[in-house]
Amino acid sequence: MDLEGRVKKALVDIGFLEKYGAISQEYNPEHLNQEERLEYLDGEEVMDIISRLGYKPAFDRKEKFYTVSEIERNGYEYKFNIILTAGMVDMVWVIKKNDELILGSPIGTFSKRIDSKNPRIKKPVFGTYEELEIIINRLVKLYEEFIENYISY
Repeated sequence: MDLEGRVKKALVDIGFLEKYGAISQEYNPEHLNQEERLEYLDGEEVMDIISRLGYKPAFDRKEKFYTVSEIERNGYEYKFNIILTAGMVDMVWVIKKNDELILGSPIGTFSKRIDSKNPRIKKPVFGTYEELEIIINRLVKLYEEFIENYISY
């Protein structure tokens, strides 16, 4: 499924492939073997990490992900979800307008959706809360850069 044109342009303009690829490369699966990954997490610690970035997180028990309050600007709603499984970090970026979903997919799918010839970028992995905080911080900054670029069109 292709990305909506404005979404694709904003991702390309911020250098998403290079920036997300750098995070993935630095925290790649070869970085830690399965046994070294931090799989069992203290939910309050994760909530604190997200809160320190200026967001009000909540945990969706049914879907098992962390989410932030929606931000509304110019008739659009923006939010992101953080999924932590098996010591890996995934994010879903969401954009809605009038309850119509414009974007709502994991960021790991973006490389192929920007251009099907691109390689898939692997999810970053972590073994400590410090690594998790660094990864989340960098992914949230990338999200914020994307949203600001998207809004500017």
